[in-house]
Amino acid sequence: GPYKKDDTWWGHPEDRSELSDFITSTIGGTGGAKNLIAISSDAHMLGFDDGRNSYYGTAKENGTSTSEIFSFPVLQSGPMDRLGSAKGGPYSDGCNTMRLQRNHQYSTLNFQFEDGEESEACMEVKSFRVSSSSEPSTKEEVFSKKICGSTFSSIETAGVGGCESTLMTPGNQAMVVIAGVLGLIGIFFSFFLGLGICEAATMSVIVILSYIITYGLGIGIPFLMGAYGNFDIAPAAAISLAQMFTVCAYLSCWARENRNSGVKEEKKEQNENSLLDQTKKEG
Repeated sequence: GPYKKDDTWWGHPEDRSELSDFITSTIGGTGGAKNLIAISSDAHMLGFDDGRNSYYGTAKENGTSTSEIFSFPVLQSGPMDRLGSAKGGPYSDGCNTMRLQRNHQYSTLNFQFEDGEESEACMEVKSFRVSSSSEPSTKEEVFSKKICGSTFSSIETAGVGGCESTLMTPGNQAMVVIAGVLGLIGIFFSFFLGLGICEAATMSVIVILSYIITYGLGIGIPFLMGAYGNFDIAPAAAISLAQMFTVCAYLSCWARENRNSGVKEEKKEQNENSLLDQTKKEG
């Protein structure tokens, strides 16, 4: 079989070009129905292009004006429970996905006649993201578009659009960052709160290893179970945050206890010196 990288459209540019020209000259040509939409989910994202960026034929090179070339819209819808990825594009209406967090995303297409069957047919695309797989009702609409009549668009403005992605939700990102900051504070405390060099170095290694091991297990366990694209960053982030908070709380308590112990020793020494001075005076 073909090498994996060649088993894509990039590995078959002639076939893609021929198919693109065929669709444009038939369904999208003069007298064509112009009622085609391509739907895919393998890109692991929500994305929509109105057709201006989906043409890969040779009509432009053959002298046809871009204003006379029409191509079909493309809807990327997914994933329902996998890590996200940003592929292809640009997309005229952008795309939405999170690369380091499981995405629960889907789309609906509603076909209808605005004013009876004699009127112009319309297609409404809506894409949703569910924030929790255990609570399907917690969905938010991230994209909506209504197209009436022809679904095809001119490629005259090809190149307009984009495809941006995020790593994770703001809440999970905050947990990861705060855990990292607390870990650095813990390391700083280890060296500047009176611990010896060996103790401080040991505490620093523990902090760093706990951070790495927590996220390593969070990713590694699903990977070993054959579900690499299905790990959830939230539990690992929460556990890491709790660990770093515990470290800082322990060091803070240790520093307070050490300070109180030092004050007691100082008072004890003062009392002993005072008693010694009094004894000398009496003698």
